[in-house]
Amino acid sequence: MVTNNSINNTVADNDFSVNRSTAGTATVLSVNHSDNTNTSSNAVLDLTVGGTSGGDASVHFSDGTNEFYVGLDTSTPSFKIGPGSSPSGSYFFERTANGWQYFFGSNAGTTTNQFQFGSTNAGKVNLLKTYNNSTTASSAAQMASWVEGAGSADPSIAFRIGSISANCMGIDNSDADKLKITYDSAGGPFPSPSGGVTQWEMTTAGERTMPLQPAFLAYMSANAPNVTGDGTYYTIAANTEIFDQNADYDNTTYTFTAPVTGRYHLNAIYELSSATASHTDGQYRIVTSNGDYYNTDSPATRKISTGGYRENISMLVDMDAADTASFSTQTSGSTKTMGVVGGSREASVISGYLVC
Repeated sequence: MVTNNSINNTVADNDFSVNRSTAGTATVLSVNHSDNTNTSSNAVLDLTVGGTSGGDASVHFSDGTNEFYVGLDTSTPSFKIGPGSSPSGSYFFERTANGWQYFFGSNAGTTTNQFQFGSTNAGKVNLLKTYNNSTTASSAAQMASWVEGAGSADPSIAFRIGSISANCMGIDNSDADKLKITYDSAGGPFPSPSGGVTQWEMTTAGERTMPLQPAFLAYMSANAPNVTGDGTYYTIAANTEIFDQNADYDNTTYTFTAPVTGRYHLNAIYELSSATASHTDGQYRIVTSNGDYYNTDSPATRKISTGGYRENISMLVDMDAADTASFSTQTSGSTKTMGVVGGSREASVISGYLVC
């Protein structure tokens, strides 16, 4: 035991070594203070260099192949943890001398840098938190993700469920710096705003779109003559889609199917032909699984001299997942001589979208 003594001289590479080669035993350098009565009874391992123009004060860890260090880089100056033998080399943690600023990363540029905080913690929450206890107006707390420029990849935050699926929110550096939420059904390993399926995006000017939000617009490609007039209901055969976002409209059955429970806005414009003075009643309907909505009028009073006229209906409706909606019309009071006009989006047309 060495008590109140030091090894101190000016000889270069003055070393104090503790060595052992006995298998199954540990080599220990111990600094111990056994007093338990005074709060000033400290045990300190003090590593000091001559100043900022000197070398680094550090502890070196090695298994003969792999090396890591913890120590003070006097050239910065900053406290660092990193691979290798010296704080003046590459690092993956740094605390600078100008305040409590932490940086995780590597200046070697050879691998994907990762800082992982995790454990098997059954029934509990693993929490990564940033906070500022000050109550002054300019005191903030922030978590940031950033890259250096247009040639870089994407700054983002990822949310994963194992390797099953993953969502990501961040800036797509390759698409005009849009803020995006994307989905990757494969679960990663590193989902990004420029990969996967875009679910939501916002431009730098603030315009927001949801590319998968259910929405459709369709029209009849041809006229349908002699389909009503005697009370027969005719479903608008809107077989030509202008758009069908999320593919929820079937242009063969002329039916929209709600993919999720929500509030949907449904619209229709009906253009009818060949109305006569005897066609006294007309209905224009939106037919849903939860109920029907309709508008009424008299074709005889609405028609122009050629027998044509237009009617419309628009409703905010409730739909459950897998509910359907279709659009129909019927007129009565005479024979089945009235038709529904198609041929373009300027004639009979239907549309709908998920509101909320």
